[in-house]
Amino acid sequence: MKIIGLTPDRIDDTISLCIGSKPGFEQAREDKRRWLEERLPNRVGVKLAYFDDSLAGMIEFAPIEDTPFPVVGKHLLHIHCIWILPKFQKLGLGKELVRSVVNEARIRGRRGISVIAHDGAFFMPISFFTNQKFRTIDRRGHSELMWRELEASNPPKFINSNFSPTVTSGKVAVDVLYCSQCPWTVKSRERITRISREFGSEVKVRMVRTDDRGTMEDTGDLKGVYVNGQDFFFAATEDDIRKMLTARTNQLHSLTVPRPTSIVPKSKIE
Repeated sequence: MKIIGLTPDRIDDTISLCIGSKPGFEQAREDKRRWLEERLPNRVGVKLAYFDDSLAGMIEFAPIEDTPFPVVGKHLLHIHCIWILPKFQKLGLGKELVRSVVNEARIRGRRGISVIAHDGAFFMPISFFTNQKFRTIDRRGHSELMWRELEASNPPKFINSNFSPTVTSGKVAVDVLYCSQCPWTVKSRERITRISREFGSEVKVRMVRTDDRGTMEDTGDLKGVYVNGQDFFFAATEDDIRKMLTARTNQLHSLTVPRPTSIVPKSKIE
């Protein structure tokens, strides 16, 4: 097992761990590449794990002041994501990647590490970080903000969301928050843009790019899809998006079709 820091010449390695070589992700891949190139090495860091000389996993992190994730704090590193390829899981690579970020935090004079983990998820599960000595500080929906304190410091917090989803009378309103940090959100933007065109003027889409931390703080998150104000899975498939929009436009039609007027026989009103 070997863990090394990401350098510009290895950027494609970390992107491939996230989205593989899937066709149709060209724009997402390019956006992520630019995002990393602009921030390495001080505003974002990545550790790559190798097992028997094969690329096996990665962990991405940033100073909490620069992270695009909806958290605030001081003197901390924030973990964005950690991923181990399935065939290398349960070999202790995740533990070693977290340990490498702990070492990085100490080198940078940071007093702890934070992360947003998820309940019952296969990606970034709460149970994994609990086993790595993180404890829950704050909660939002099915997600928990967790913290591993290395030195005495104040805990991080979630940013309060001030996001107001679009409401448009007579239309299906879709809001998409996307960030170049996460290629899946860029792909979600592309899917929703393309499929929404199938429904013409009945669907109104608003795109909000959250690469800028100020924009992310205003919306309260870096990613999300809202349909008529209700949260929808940001990485949904094209079929799921089409089914959802079909159902919502059908609801519009049912609301706009006039009900038949009851005809009262003349004999009843004389």
